[in-house]
Amino acid sequence: MAITFGKGRVFHTVLGQGPTAMAGLGFQVTLARGTEWAATGKVTLPLPKAEDLTVDNAALREPPKSATKE
Repeated sequence: MAITFGKGRVFHTVLGQGPTAMAGLGFQVTLARGTEWAATGKVTLPLPKAEDLTVDNAALREPPKSATKE
């Protein structure tokens, strides 16, 4: 959901309920693009390629090692 609120913007997603879901490329792209829009009013981040988000194959992208606890 994305709405204008006064002079600001609100972005909300119900995707990403847990670590496995947050590893999904679709969730990551939605979060990044939604956050960019809420912060700037524009979206410049690219969409994923169609072949990366297919119906029969989960597209996962693990966080970089520096972002995980050891």
